[in-house]
Amino acid sequence: LKQQGRVRYIGFSSHTPAVAQKALDTGLMDMMMFSLNPAYDLERGDELGIGSVGERAALLRRCQAWGWGYRS
Repeated sequence: LKQQGRVRYIGFSSHTPAVAQKALDTGLMDMMMFSLNPAYDLERGDELGIGSVGERAALLRRCQAWGWGYRS
């Protein structure tokens, strides 16, 4: 549908770093929604964050390297 011009962008939402990485690996995604909370993402981790602190940080670094981020 994207090649036909019927779909302009493809995106997804995830709370799991491993799933998000696999989706990004396809090369098909134009955007991603992923939960961010500096209180546990980059500090200590806890039961609220799926995946390890390292996995979540790696996903955020990947998005930063691609120029993906938020606009305030």
